[in-house]
Amino acid sequence: MAGYIGSAASVVSSGAENKKTFTITGATTSLTGLNYTVGKVHVFQNGVRLVDGTDYTATNGTTITLTVAAQSGDNVVVISQASYQVADAVLTSGDSMTGDLSFGDSDKAIFGAGDDLQIYHDGSNSIIHDNGTGNLQIRAGNLNILNAAATENYLSADNNGAVNLFYDNSKKIETTSTGIAVTGSTAHTAGDITNTISGTYNLNGANGTAGSAAYVTYSFKDDVNTGMYRGGADTLSFATGGTERMRLDSSGHFLLGNTSYATTPASGVTIQRGDNASVNLGHTSSPSGYLFVNFGYNGGQIGSITQSGTTGVSYNTSSDYRLKENVVDLTGASARVNQLDVKRFNFIADDTNTLVDGFLAHEVATVVPEAINGTKDAMMDEEYEVTPAVLDDDGNVTTEAVMGTRSVPDYQGIDQSKLVPLLTAALQEALTEIASLKTRVEALEA
Repeated sequence: MAGYIGSAASVVSSGAENKKTFTITGATTSLTGLNYTVGKVHVFQNGVRLVDGTDYTATNGTTITLTVAAQSGDNVVVISQASYQVADAVLTSGDSMTGDLSFGDSDKAIFGAGDDLQIYHDGSNSIIHDNGTGNLQIRAGNLNILNAAATENYLSADNNGAVNLFYDNSKKIETTSTGIAVTGSTAHTAGDITNTISGTYNLNGANGTAGSAAYVTYSFKDDVNTGMYRGGADTLSFATGGTERMRLDSSGHFLLGNTSYATTPASGVTIQRGDNASVNLGHTSSPSGYLFVNFGYNGGQIGSITQSGTTGVSYNTSSDYRLKENVVDLTGASARVNQLDVKRFNFIADDTNTLVDGFLAHEVATVVPEAINGTKDAMMDEEYEVTPAVLDDDGNVTTEAVMGTRSVPDYQGIDQSKLVPLLTAALQEALTEIASLKTRVEALEA
């Protein structure tokens, strides 16, 4: 520091000494074009060291402002002591830096547009930043990211491409050449992705057979408020409003509004409501043929659709004597049949106006009420679209449809098979009367 007034000991600090000289040609208080670390800069004017904060201020790393303007002919020297140097092209292509490179808590590195930063460790290029492409590369034989204790719960990567996540120094997730593996020997009761029995699990179950430990055991939270969850052993359940609504159980039954199956199921899909009304869709043999659809209620079968070999399909309703009580003979059938008004008509929706034979439901209801479903002139509310939704060119909804409610007819229906017992009894009465008349005629002719 010879040639400058001031204590050399007060100027020198760790790092290289860098100097910039200003020859003043006109009165000025601003010295610009600098690159220094704030707090590690010294200013000399005509050989006299100036006092920081009194004679000048240096706050932004690029400009120094003098309290009293320097005059034409003055010589001002700025010396910075920093632990890095990037200004004035000190390091150019082919240059190198030896020794330790460190940054203080308030240090900043400034690089020009298009410049690259490359940091070497043990002779290999470890960190590369290319400002031209925005790429940042960190190269290491083994990379460990530790928690604060630096002894457990960390992420590691090695040269072979394996990435592992550890918890309490126990590996939990690892990448392999075949995919991602979740490991561990402790069963978990909650979480987004968990293993439920000891062993290693492959997400695609490629290393095992059905039922083996190598297959994934899904483990949604055992929480009825999660929408889709594990409602029981080997089950998949769906819930709304905190209540389970649907379940696929371990036997393959699809239960609607119920959590257990109440009747003997057919193979295939089972749909069961909360009031124990159930439908089984499948293909299984029964004493009367092949059972395709089974209808049940409150633990018993009430009907079915079956096929008897190649002879056709039967639509069955329960009729076993063991299901009935208060059994009496049907009488007065002929009189009731005479109350049935048989009509000939066509349906309004039939553009061909084809005439058919049949009944009017409300008229039959007075004679055989069990054959009729619904009430005469009944109405019901129906939701309908007042104005359609508006879509943009990509098919996205920009304006929602406007919906309304209107009253529409709730039409009656008829199960004409329910008329068969009455017609049969009436025919029997007629046959009995015919037989009686025939006997009387034969007696008269004799």
